[in-house]
Amino acid sequence: MSRLRKFPWRAQRAEAPPSTRLFFLRGHPRSGTNWVGAILNLHPAVNCIGEFHFEELRRATDSLKGQSWHIVGREPAATQLELGLQETVRRTLLAFRDRKPGATWIGDRTPRPLRPLVPGAPNIVIVRDGRDVLVSWTYHVLGQKPDVVAAVVPPRFGESFARAAGEFQADPARYQREPSALFADDEWVRHAARTWGDWVIRDRHAADLFRTGELDGSVHTVRYEDLHADTDAERRGLYTFLGLDPARAAPLSSEGRTAAGFGREDARSFFRHGEVGDWKAYATDAMRRCFKESAGPALVELGYEKDLNW
Repeated sequence: MSRLRKFPWRAQRAEAPPSTRLFFLRGHPRSGTNWVGAILNLHPAVNCIGEFHFEELRRATDSLKGQSWHIVGREPAATQLELGLQETVRRTLLAFRDRKPGATWIGDRTPRPLRPLVPGAPNIVIVRDGRDVLVSWTYHVLGQKPDVVAAVVPPRFGESFARAAGEFQADPARYQREPSALFADDEWVRHAARTWGDWVIRDRHAADLFRTGELDGSVHTVRYEDLHADTDAERRGLYTFLGLDPARAAPLSSEGRTAAGFGREDARSFFRHGEVGDWKAYATDAMRRCFKESAGPALVELGYEKDLNW
């Protein structure tokens, strides 16, 4: 039995005001959640505010409910605990209605796995080629201060990344001059690739459960590459998924970072490059081998490669 099937809970819903609905935007970090959120915000009916990290509450709730020997792991407490989570999520998001009074949708765009928080809520998932995610995530970590690096990478990489981050920040153009040096650590490539592969396959299976009704809600998946190739067509699909008229949305723009790409590469910027296939400039034989070993099947399952001969 899939681990996902352990949590298709169906508690009664804590109702939100009928004029405002909630949605959730999900995806692996550096897959484009910020970009999709900005595109959604071009519509006057959408207020996609920021990252709320409700997954922390989801995990805590699951942990408490999983303790069957404890009173909160049994009824009626377990159901009330679940309803409390739903109500906390709703109240927190609805507290931001005044930031865009005309919006009828409020969204959380935390880059987190696809899991139910509010029964019946729509979910948007963005998927990106894991090799481009690897490049973007590595650059992102290198741009952080040591305390942030320590918080976002496993301890075994902390010291080496802290040192590399200091070198990178002193010389941001280093990996543009020596692209093969970006992935000198095979274990980092394996770790990041495995994390991405496990994440996207789990999200794919969760999306299937939503579509079959085993999880309560709906899901719309968009590929970063498709969004980059035809942003207008893909964003129409996003608005339509939420039942909105695409014609009411403001136009895409480079200034608002809603158009595809950023026009130039800024190694130290949060919005570094935004290109498709960027990984090829940094790929080495070792990087390819390590990625294939750790997440090659995920690339094939998602259609990014036909087989492992790339």
